[in-house]
Amino acid sequence: MRPATDSDRVEEELPTAFQWNWRFATEDTFDVVFGVKLEASRQRTEEVEALFVGTFQLPEAEPAVKLDQFVRTNAIAAIYPFVREAICSMTSRGYFGAYLLPLLNTVALSRRLEGQDTDGYRALVASAELRKRVTRVLSAEYCQLLDKGDNDVVHSSAESNTATDSESAAETRPARKQGEAKRGEKKTRLRGA
Repeated sequence: MRPATDSDRVEEELPTAFQWNWRFATEDTFDVVFGVKLEASRQRTEEVEALFVGTFQLPEAEPAVKLDQFVRTNAIAAIYPFVREAICSMTSRGYFGAYLLPLLNTVALSRRLEGQDTDGYRALVASAELRKRVTRVLSAEYCQLLDKGDNDVVHSSAESNTATDSESAAETRPARKQGEAKRGEKKTRLRGA
């Protein structure tokens, strides 16, 4: 008989909700907010949430990846390892032991995120000057979406996107308003482009 290994351990998949938003921080930087919330289950009654903010520099030259694609995919891929580590570290101190989030397909997740429900999108719709300044880093499709949004009346609060890890759940949950913090949130700043 061989000793049990990690590969023998079957861990219940916890319901996971993702929160995402992006906004302009300064004239040449933007923030991407990404959070993960693990819901309690019958086997693991703890609820864990981590929210991270990555600050990125707007590129001076024509970027290989346009801003609207970067905030939905690349920025999440850059932030997610820190979220995984924080969740693992927090849960390792609890009664149920460490929980390591699975790897995340950011491309698949980005398809489920609504770009119009972000602070960055609303800022671009509201400010022609800002849009003119960053048009070179936006995709043509996003510019068309902004033009459509400019023609529509945009009445929206500062809520951000949420998505659940379950394919069957297409619900969105209300998110915190910009600048509002929840007790126990872990935040970090990342630099990069």
